[in-house]
Amino acid sequence: MVCCSAHAVKAGHDQATVSVGGAIAEGEIDQLTLSASPGNRARLSLRFARLLVWDWRHSGDWFEGEIGLVKRLFAIAMTLALYGCASVPDAAAGRSRFLISYFYGEDAGARLALSNDGIHWKPINGGAPVIRPRPGDIVRDPSIIRSKDGLYHMVWTTGWTGHDIGYASSKDLIHWTDYKKVPVMAGTNVGHTWAPELFFDDRTNSYLIAWSSDGTPWAIHYVTTKDFNSFSERKLLFTNGAIGGGKAGNRGPIDGSILKEGPGKYILFYKTDDNSGVPTLFFRWGPSPTGPWGEEHGPITPSTGDEGPSVLKAGDEYRVYTDPFESEFMYMYSSTDLKSWTRVTTDLRMSHGTVIRIPEGEARAAEAAH
Repeated sequence: MVCCSAHAVKAGHDQATVSVGGAIAEGEIDQLTLSASPGNRARLSLRFARLLVWDWRHSGDWFEGEIGLVKRLFAIAMTLALYGCASVPDAAAGRSRFLISYFYGEDAGARLALSNDGIHWKPINGGAPVIRPRPGDIVRDPSIIRSKDGLYHMVWTTGWTGHDIGYASSKDLIHWTDYKKVPVMAGTNVGHTWAPELFFDDRTNSYLIAWSSDGTPWAIHYVTTKDFNSFSERKLLFTNGAIGGGKAGNRGPIDGSILKEGPGKYILFYKTDDNSGVPTLFFRWGPSPTGPWGEEHGPITPSTGDEGPSVLKAGDEYRVYTDPFESEFMYMYSSTDLKSWTRVTTDLRMSHGTVIRIPEGEARAAEAAH
């Protein structure tokens, strides 16, 4: 149902403004403003959920004196309120929000939060974990992905040592089922299986799960799956030949995150495992999500050490979300050229997570479910 109203909010010798406000289907008009001023200038702006989504300007004979101008603008606004609003598409259609899976306290479980801008976040489920560890396990480094049919998949680290990763799925982000352990490093002598990360390969219509393991050298491995029931043979995704362990000079790669830039153009972001206060985030280009990976670029700065990079693009902006050593709050590094980076401290207290975008309608449903 469409419901709008119009009222004059400003009138003067230099400008007159009329605003329309109300609810449109599942969306919300925060402000629709018509204004005009001397010099034959007029402007129409429309905001949904506090975001400017339409900004129209016109040059012509609009200024007719204070009273005439207000009457004219008010008539237009009322027309929009009574008829035009009905033709505006559902505000939720085509819109999306940022979603992050993360943990805060490994004994608590995996949590989720939503954001309009990727900087200011609001936890869902009342801030409580949506997935809790099973007896004897932990839940760290949760990575989430949404399938084309709207089903969400999550994987996570189940222990400081071991050969398994955890898995579960959900239709609504709140209720998770199909819990299982996937023994991706079974039959090896590695000490740990850390930070599994999900990536959808649209070339093969399959999911790639990449994780980090120790050894000589340290490496990032992967398996693929189409249904999270059967998995491919384990393969090597990337190693730089170094070892990790957190000591100064260690450069073993962990925490891989893949971004598709375009056909035949992929970027692998990762941490070099030196926790001595030096920049630790690097990246490489490759022709496929499994490599081979070219020369190393970076580090991303300014940084005194970050881990758990999660990468996506917002318009022309590359965004790398991290778990920094020096802060309990998530950092967001942004760049348009992958050379110069700006760092922003978000308001989300977290450890190692994954950021994706989801449809607005599903975000609202998750918020309402609690």
